[in-house]
Amino acid sequence: INAEYMGKVPPPNVHFSELRKTTNGFVRDGLRNVFPPSEQEIAAAKAKTTTTIRKIGIPVVDKIRQKLADRGTEGFRGLTRVLRIMDDNGSRTLDQEEFFGGLQAYGLTFSPSEKSDIWKIFDRDGSGRINITEFVTTVRGPMSPKRENLVRMAFQLIDPNGDGVVSFDELLSLYDISGVPAVLEKRQTPEQAMQQFASGWDKNGDSSVTFTEFLDYYNDLSAGIDSDEYFELMMRNAWHISGGSGAASNTSCRRVLVIHKDGRQTIEEIKNDLRIASHDIAAMRQNLIDQGITDIEAIKLNSA
Repeated sequence: INAEYMGKVPPPNVHFSELRKTTNGFVRDGLRNVFPPSEQEIAAAKAKTTTTIRKIGIPVVDKIRQKLADRGTEGFRGLTRVLRIMDDNGSRTLDQEEFFGGLQAYGLTFSPSEKSDIWKIFDRDGSGRINITEFVTTVRGPMSPKRENLVRMAFQLIDPNGDGVVSFDELLSLYDISGVPAVLEKRQTPEQAMQQFASGWDKNGDSSVTFTEFLDYYNDLSAGIDSDEYFELMMRNAWHISGGSGAASNTSCRRVLVIHKDGRQTIEEIKNDLRIASHDIAAMRQNLIDQGITDIEAIKLNSA
């Protein structure tokens, strides 16, 4: 690799999507999952939908927020990952070179005066370093209580024993991409949606995900989603959370034909069915009984 690509801050003529941070700095090696989509992909996404993010009243911070929102739902999550990659010593803080190098690598450039303003805002103690968590928290803003409750509901379904930890492999196996809005709207294929979800975590197959990490992941995604309705539909469909109203109503939980003992036939929802296999009639029956539907003669699936 040419030595000019090995500096801590990538040279301006090299596109950020071609760079990867290693122990020696950035290298141009074509790994696409480390950094966000190309400028062409961003432009295509912006052509389909434009998000005007809620302002928090600090001009240079609002500019960062808008630039990240323009990248779609992964904008904030991607920046968080890049800044953590830049943190060589694990201190969760960055000096100016690391910090602005990370922003530049992510495609975020600022004038000298804007950089000065950003540094004054976030280097609060004058130590010459910015705390990554404080920066990300300030830029993305708080998640609303309604959205946080949806995240908690999802994790309760993922972690039924309530110990606050789930394996990363299990998380991936439970995640249902078929009802994700981007897939339903044909803006992504199921494979693309799963790849995007999996690449958003700094994990491997034998890692564990805590509730705090799960909440942090959706805090990042939430910051890039202006519509509460869209966020609710995303959560309900991906993690099979029953309920919702209007356009935010769950559509991923299985619906079955119930033949009652008196001969009636009704369509019923298997509520919160994240962990119920598609062929597990016994579990479906118990789910319906728990809902108060007890006069069940038979259950037929759509494929039956």
